Amino acid sequence: MIKRIKQYTPDSKQEFLFNRDDFRNYVENWESEFLRGISTLAVLAVIESSEPTGMHGYAILNELKNRTNDKLILEEGNLYPTLKKLKDANILTTTDSYEGKRKKINYHLSNPYGQQVLNHLNGVYARM
Repeated sequence: MIKRIKQYTPDSKQEFLFNRDDFRNYVENWESEFLRGISTLAVLAVIESSEPTGMHGYAILNELKNRTNDKLILEEGNLYPTLKKLKDANILTTTDSYEGKRKKINYHLSNPYGQQVLNHLNGVYARM
């Protein structure tokens, strides 16, 4: 998992910046925004690779872990709000499938808009 500053405990006087609340708060906020953006891009890329069948949430989590060698780990509490935002923005669509009596929601890129958004985000990431 990417070590976040919230999990970082300074152990020497040389790391005095980490002890300053203003520094720590700024970096924590920036880090959260950055990881949210990377997570969104990663989720869209995983869903794109699953087309045309789409992918349900738990499978997305597992695929992200596998593809990033456990470097980018999303929790369900972060994934599902991200998926909802993407669906509300018409970037994703959903279909239902069933395993026995259990309903699963499969997420898909809405074509062509979802694909255009993913292509643009990939371009932004590549320029970084």
